[in-house]
Amino acid sequence: MQVLVVFDDDYRSYREAIAVAIQALRPEARVTVAEPSRFEKEAVLMAPDLVICDGLDAGDLASTAAWIQLSNDSERPARLFLDGRLTETSNPTIEDLLSLFDTVERLNRSRTARG
Repeated sequence: MQVLVVFDDDYRSYREAIAVAIQALRPEARVTVAEPSRFEKEAVLMAPDLVICDGLDAGDLASTAAWIQLSNDSERPARLFLDGRLTETSNPTIEDLLSLFDTVERLNRSRTARG
């Protein structure tokens, strides 16, 4: 499964930490990191199954089947798009991101099995 982690360079430590954690805990994942200015190019090259980001507009993410837009402000919720539904969640943890990864992977397997 392809995961693209996109954070501004001001938050590169978050970008790198999230990518390393996912790669370590889900070794089957192919994780790529990018700055927002490289999002479109990376998205075309890798066709990510999941995007984890901090500042992209929902319109930029329209072609992505699953994404979570994390907030740098603990007062603002994260926005999650999955299986055609947009929801909000407060302060997701790495466990929440891994659960999202697992859900996206299950949905992809289900869609592939149905053909």
